[in-house]
Amino acid sequence: MIDGSPAAVEPPPFADRPVAAFTRGHPAVLVVALHGYGSTGPTLLERLCDAGIADRVGALVVAPEGPSPARLRPGGRQWYPITNITAVAVERSAEPGERLRRWVRDCQAAAGFTPRSTVVVGFSQGGVMAEVLVEPPALAAAAVVLASVPGRAGVDPAATRRYVVGTADRFVPVDRVRERARPADSIVEVAGLGHDMSDASLAEVEAAAGAVAIAAAAQAGR
Repeated sequence: MIDGSPAAVEPPPFADRPVAAFTRGHPAVLVVALHGYGSTGPTLLERLCDAGIADRVGALVVAPEGPSPARLRPGGRQWYPITNITAVAVERSAEPGERLRRWVRDCQAAAGFTPRSTVVVGFSQGGVMAEVLVEPPALAAAAVVLASVPGRAGVDPAATRRYVVGTADRFVPVDRVRERARPADSIVEVAGLGHDMSDASLAEVEAAAGAVAIAAAAQAGR
């Protein structure tokens, strides 16, 4: 664990692997960060923490890793065997998605969070997994999906989905995202961005986490 304060909580392992985590002070919101194909939890955690999201929002950021090695990226992890067909990705993500949902429930219980105080962010293949967490019953109040095509139609009305896509992403065309998004979803286009994340992408993550933290605090104060 990357421990920013004595208030940090050790999250349970995922798929028998330790989970990278970072916090400052007494966190108001849980951010579940899901890496893309061939990456790792610590790599995505470092990107989010370098952006200062944990500090400014007051977040416990946890980054589990995909359950198996990524064959095409030695040293990296995958959530499921890679595919560029959305329907196949949804099918392949079902089993690891159930495991992820169980883990998020355990993590929330261990750290004292609820779905209303949880945000999930996923990049590329991790974006497919992020959608799993806002299917009914939602385990997060908001999902921020980076560089991934909407795949699942079923979304709990208690949760929001925000898609952030680069206009130069050759794997995730903006038109494809618009075509598959639900009317209630929001789409943020980042000019000139390829299949990557940027300061603009991370600002959307921070905005979503901040909004959930404020709403959770208001709910707790009632």
